[in-house]
Amino acid sequence: MILNKNNKTMKKVMYLLSLILGTALVTGCANDDGYLSNGETTQGNVTEFSTHEVSPSPQANTRTAGEYTGSRLKFYWTAQDKLWLNTGSNLLQSVRSDIDTQLESGSTTKVPTAKFFFTGIYNNPSYNLRYTGKNGEKDKVTIVATQTQKLPTDASQIGESGDCGTATATKVGDHYEFTLAHKAGYFTIAPYTSATTINGNRLTQIKITANKPIAGTFGFDDNGLNTTTAPQNPSNSITLKLEGTDGNGFVLSNNSSSTANAATFVLAPGSYSTFEIEYTTVEPFSNIISTSSAYYTNVDFNVGANKKLSPELDIRPIKYLFSDGTTGIWAERGTRIPIGIVVIDKVGSQEGTAMALKDAPYLGDGNTQWDRRAQDNNSYTVQGNYKLTPDYNSSLADLDGYKYTWEASGSADGTTIKGNSTTYPAFYAAGHYDPGTPLIGTMVGRKWYLPSSGEWARLSKIATWGNTPNGTDFNAYDISYDTRKLYKALEIAGGSTLYNNNTPTTISGYYWTSSEYNLYTPLCIIMNGGSLTNPYGHYGYDTVTSKGYPQNNVRPFIHF
Repeated sequence: MILNKNNKTMKKVMYLLSLILGTALVTGCANDDGYLSNGETTQGNVTEFSTHEVSPSPQANTRTAGEYTGSRLKFYWTAQDKLWLNTGSNLLQSVRSDIDTQLESGSTTKVPTAKFFFTGIYNNPSYNLRYTGKNGEKDKVTIVATQTQKLPTDASQIGESGDCGTATATKVGDHYEFTLAHKAGYFTIAPYTSATTINGNRLTQIKITANKPIAGTFGFDDNGLNTTTAPQNPSNSITLKLEGTDGNGFVLSNNSSSTANAATFVLAPGSYSTFEIEYTTVEPFSNIISTSSAYYTNVDFNVGANKKLSPELDIRPIKYLFSDGTTGIWAERGTRIPIGIVVIDKVGSQEGTAMALKDAPYLGDGNTQWDRRAQDNNSYTVQGNYKLTPDYNSSLADLDGYKYTWEASGSADGTTIKGNSTTYPAFYAAGHYDPGTPLIGTMVGRKWYLPSSGEWARLSKIATWGNTPNGTDFNAYDISYDTRKLYKALEIAGGSTLYNNNTPTTISGYYWTSSEYNLYTPLCIIMNGGSLTNPYGHYGYDTVTSKGYPQNNVRPFIHF
């Protein structure tokens, strides 16, 4: 899939004048849709390179640097930009500008025109110019791996992020004229969501990752960036942090055509075989963090061109089950008391499913075996459920946790109710879980139970751990997840994270499912890796822990 792009080259036109002046100054970018003229006279040992628009618009003094218009970027001069002049024998930096003088009014931080001063008198028919951004050198441009944009649609940070350009100034009468062509790649993303239930959701950062370096310190000459040689301090990813007017990110729009939250990257131009975009959002009121990613192949970023994208983000807010049987997001709770996280929504006559906010405690003897009749490491026991789930696909489809726990027909003997039998401690612990508040309304008479393998799989998708497992190997733990969304939702509701009870500072442990893999082992969910400070880890199924293992964790589920 190839992203949308705008191939219009961004340009700057400047006019070169000479005066008898010589003090320090720095320069910035001009806009990409107007033309600027330069005149030159030579008096003394200083030459002025000044810019002005041929036909300035009435709004020229109010435009912003790096402004995204909905289709392209417009560039203007800002303080601390730099120009380099190639004299043929040396590269000279401008010694001062009039930008600071123009900015003294305090009404703007960007200007459409500027004057630049270089020591020396220049009379050649033409000269080459370089713009290397605020952090560049005469022969190097640094595209930074962490970029920050303060306001939506205002890309004035590009000069600090790695914007660059070249030009040939040609003598015309008593002045020089040139067009500055931008040499970096530019990517503007304006995401939105149609989920009106989360109005006010904030976009706090966007991260792009490619198959080769898109940031680093690149060589730079009169032709532009050297992208054929590996840069110094290379990075295959760029993180764009978004501040917003209050420092809490950009507000996501519900309008697909909106440019209200447009964010712009500077990156190395080139062709990339793989390209990932990761969005980080924060839900209002609860401050629950969510991440979602999109993947592309064969993406091109042309030199000097701005590629644009306006994707709809699939943001699924965490919904709570309340003690009266109703559901809603945290901001909608009112006086209702949360008892669980919704895993499967109730649709028509189909019941919904929710996960408890806390683990069920171990029994009085400190054990939570799946089946007491099996001793740990014993190679044989009898069948407990009415069916086995011996393959990957059947485990994903298994939603019979309640039946295994509370129906006699869910047991192999057709008579045992495992939720009331201490022979099955994990089932008993789940079935006698106390959420700490009475169940009222439509929840009266509802029972907690030990969830099946398929119900755990549904949780992985709702909680944005990644995708529902879709592999073929029970013991492949390569399904990545981001714990922040689920664990924040549990935290604000007074719940507990999914962790090993013996090491509560580590988000790593084993949770029983009610699904039976074979006569020796049930299925377990492994929370593999991650910690309270490192939100990333992996998960998968375990098929080697015996039914007699005494201390796996139990997280009850309930229907509503």
